[in-house]
Amino acid sequence: MEKSFAGKLFKGIFTVFFTLAIILYSDKMSSAAEEGLRLWLNTVVPSLFPFMVISSWLTFRISERKTVLDRLTFGLFGVPATLMAIFPVSVLSGYPVGAKIISGLYSNGAISKDTAEHLFSFCNNPGAVFILSAVASSILGDKSSAVFFMTVCVLSSLTGGILYNFAFPAEPLKPIKLEAGMEPGIYSAISSAVGSVLLVGGCIIFFSAVSEAALTLFPLKSPAANAIVSGVLEFTQGIKKISAFSPRFSYPIICAMLCWGGFSVHLQTAALIGGCGLPLKKYIIGKAICAACAYILSVILYDSFFPQAPTEALTGAFAPVNSGLSLFALSAFSASAVCLILVEKNRRN
Repeated sequence: MEKSFAGKLFKGIFTVFFTLAIILYSDKMSSAAEEGLRLWLNTVVPSLFPFMVISSWLTFRISERKTVLDRLTFGLFGVPATLMAIFPVSVLSGYPVGAKIISGLYSNGAISKDTAEHLFSFCNNPGAVFILSAVASSILGDKSSAVFFMTVCVLSSLTGGILYNFAFPAEPLKPIKLEAGMEPGIYSAISSAVGSVLLVGGCIIFFSAVSEAALTLFPLKSPAANAIVSGVLEFTQGIKKISAFSPRFSYPIICAMLCWGGFSVHLQTAALIGGCGLPLKKYIIGKAICAACAYILSVILYDSFFPQAPTEALTGAFAPVNSGLSLFALSAFSASAVCLILVEKNRRN
């Protein structure tokens, strides 16, 4: 009853707030929505749709025979080796293809709820094509930086998966075979991909407007804080804003934004897993852990990818960490992740 009341209260406040923003600042809201639409049409659809079709067409099976590799991956990530193939697919395709594959496997009874939760902790990631074309080339104008962002995102996702499995040890695996009649056809794969891409577009446009409304009604004096808040809501808009700062300061924050995904991506994920009964709370825990790991790793690895003069490298390697704003952002992500882990672990026990 309390949760229902809190949900209704939040819904009412948000509706009033958003309606007020649309009425008072209709020009800004329209521009933000239009920018989100352009982003979806020009960048997301061309890079995401083919992977959506392929992911809907793929079939992942769990073998009843356990190998040494199975024991290794299960000990590290809590999933069998055969399902680790979802990770490179999610890295190549990007949000929310990983969530679509995992929710499909769980809906078909191919994996357990525990296995699905462990997969969610590291198998829904920013895409390589998006990072190369949209982030590195279009937004930053630094195509070579794509290698840095991809390296950090991959390492952070794997680290996040290991930490999640450490916090929530996996239950014993129960292999389930898929029936031959459940193999998806190309027509159903295309139909499914069309619906998913439209869903992604709606979330991007909506959260572009929400982000603009929040920052218009409650403006922040600091441009960096403005960019971080935008990134928490919709990471593409946040990346665009934070890119105005120096690479040493902005690149670690961009890595954290990419791995966090923003509430726009979380809404897409929630829509995909909503009918499956999988909890979104643990997914958000995993993304918070991944974002914190991404920031720390990017600060550590920055000088390896972008060499500086020796004196500058020694004094500036951890400069972003020492800034109050970045330290607050990192602490907030880390503290939130730890608190959610403790609450969820106590509830589970």
